[in-house]
Amino acid sequence: MEYEDHGGLCCGAKHVFEFDHSTPADLDDVIQEHTSTQNNRLLEAILSERQVNPSRHAAFITQSVRDSGGWPAVLWARGFRLAEMWRNSNTGRNCYRFVLIPRLLSDDPNFRPPFEWPEGGAANVPIRRGAALPPPVAAPAPAPVVTLTEYFAHLQRNGRRGPFETVAAAREAYPRCRRFDRRDIYSDGQFIWHIV
Repeated sequence: MEYEDHGGLCCGAKHVFEFDHSTPADLDDVIQEHTSTQNNRLLEAILSERQVNPSRHAAFITQSVRDSGGWPAVLWARGFRLAEMWRNSNTGRNCYRFVLIPRLLSDDPNFRPPFEWPEGGAANVPIRRGAALPPPVAAPAPAPVVTLTEYFAHLQRNGRRGPFETVAAAREAYPRCRRFDRRDIYSDGQFIWHIV
C-alpha cells in the first residue's frame, strides 16, 4: 500500500493506492498517519477493477480483506465514500475513487462559503440545506460494455491457467503453450471467450 502527496503538492491532500496484497490494518496505519496532524486534509483511495472484485481476483486480495467484505466495504466502514468512477485510458479498466472527509461542510448549518455559487444549469445549482432537490432524470439503461479483459494459457491436458492482465504475461508464464484465450467480462455479468 502506498501513501503519497496528491498531484502538485499544493493543498496537503494525499492519496492511497496499490491495495494489492494489503490488509485493513495497513489502511488503518495510513489513516492514523494522515489524521495525526489534526487537520481536515482530504484523503482519497483509488482502487482498480480487480481490487473491487475480490471473488474474481482472489490472488491479489488478502484473506482479512475478503473476510471484511472486500475493499469497498473496508473503506466504507472507515468513513470513505465513493466519489467517482472512470475508465483508465492506460489499461481500459475502471478505476474507483473513494474520499475520506471527516467533516462535511454541507452538514454544518452555520457554514457559509467565501464565494457565491454560480446560478444556472443543473450542474451549477447549489445544494442548500433545506432546499428541495431537483427531480432525478431517468437515464436510459446503458448497453453492456467490456469492464474487464483477462487472458489465459490454454493447456491441452490441464485446461486454462490464469488470469493474466495481458497476453504477453500469459506467454511469459507459459512459453511452451500454443493456445491462449481471452475472456471479456461485460458490465451485465456476461462473458465471452475468444481464441487469441
